[in-house]
Amino acid sequence: MKNNEAYNNAFINSMVGEGAMAGYFSAMAGTFAQESMGLWNLRDGQTGLDFAGNIVDVEAITNTNRLIGTVVKSGVEFGLTGETTLNILNLQDILGLTGSSNRGSLGLLELKLGGNGPVFSMGSGGNNMSASRMLAALPGLRETGYISSMKLGGEADRTALSALTLMGYSSNPENWNTGRDLLERKKELTLTDGTSLEGKKYAGMFDPNNPNNILLNKALLGNMKLDDFAKIAAIIGHESVHLKDNENGEKTYEAAAYMASMNMYAELSGIFDEIGNDPAFMNYMANQLMEAESWNA
Repeated sequence: MKNNEAYNNAFINSMVGEGAMAGYFSAMAGTFAQESMGLWNLRDGQTGLDFAGNIVDVEAITNTNRLIGTVVKSGVEFGLTGETTLNILNLQDILGLTGSSNRGSLGLLELKLGGNGPVFSMGSGGNNMSASRMLAALPGLRETGYISSMKLGGEADRTALSALTLMGYSSNPENWNTGRDLLERKKELTLTDGTSLEGKKYAGMFDPNNPNNILLNKALLGNMKLDDFAKIAAIIGHESVHLKDNENGEKTYEAAAYMASMNMYAELSGIFDEIGNDPAFMNYMANQLMEAESWNA
């Protein structure tokens, strides 16, 4: 009977004892930190869409967020119990030195913090804080910096971020390249009243004094719905055709630019139900495509 009682007490302690509860809380804290970071650096706030991997390095950001979650988990664990165990050497560290592409992961060296002081021991336990994991998180910090800069910037920056988010869902690599340039600020988006120096109205155009600056008529923001941002993405795609042709010293045809914007808008409307509810936009581009001037360089 005493053996059964001791066993029962040990079992209950393993499930709801102080150590077990600390483990639950620390794991929850780590998960909360990781997911909270994901809401910031893996999703556009205005469209509510996750970033596609074609423009934003989603894998790198995920690695960063996981590492942050691990750091928080370890910190909470240490705060609640006075000790925590880190795994500071992984098989990946060694394979990386040999140039191997094998992505197998196995902890090799544990570092226990707290208690009587740091203690090293061979083993695969503990929270993974190996060199390979930290190195894998560095590119995600850079990506997070780009995204944070745009989210915390002005209206034009946030508009550009929403547009490039949608551009990442298209299948055209040229849209991805333009989106990446916007993310890295190699190209900029400026909101205007939509009137050129000659007094002509426009939806979008590139700045003749700074070709890497795309001018956008602010009226296109509309109600800032998903369809509005899709139109903006399509217009940026239109202007990027001109910018690419200029960079390559090629002739620029409006027809090619209109086809690029039509294709992007149509493609996005096939992915998202909220896009494509304004046939006037497609009709305008189709009419422009029929103009003889659109076929003159």
